[in-house]
Amino acid sequence: MKTKPVSTTEVSVRNRRRGRSVVLKRVKVFIDTGSSMSIIRSDVAEALRPAGPFEESPAEITTVAGRSEARALHGASLCVKSVCFHGDVIVSKESPRPILLGGDFLAAGKCRVDFNRRRLECGGESIPFSLED
Repeated sequence: MKTKPVSTTEVSVRNRRRGRSVVLKRVKVFIDTGSSMSIIRSDVAEALRPAGPFEESPAEITTVAGRSEARALHGASLCVKSVCFHGDVIVSKESPRPILLGGDFLAAGKCRVDFNRRRLECGGESIPFSLED
C-alpha cells in the first residue's frame, strides 16, 4: 500500500435529514486523491448510529484488490474541522483505513494538498498531516 497523508483529528458526521450529528474524536483521516468518493470503514460507521438512521442503498467499490460490496449513506455531511462535504458517503468493511477523504470531499472543500508543508489547505482552514504507510 502506498504511503498516505494522515491527520488524527476530530470528525463530525451529520444526518441532514434527521438534523442529528455525531462527533468522532481522534480519528485517523487519510487523504486519497485517487479515490473519487469518501469512504468510512464499517467499524467506524457503527459510531454514527446516534445520528439516526441514514437513508442507505447498496453500493460497490473497486480498488486495486478488486470489487467489493459497500453501502452508500445518503444525505450525510462529513466535516473535518470546519471543512464539510455534503452528499453520499460510502461505508465499506474492505477499507484499509478508518476514513478516506476522496476527491468528492477535496473538490467540495476546494482543498489543496501541500506535501512540502504537510498541510491540507481547504479555503481558510489548514489541517496538518503526517505521512504514514
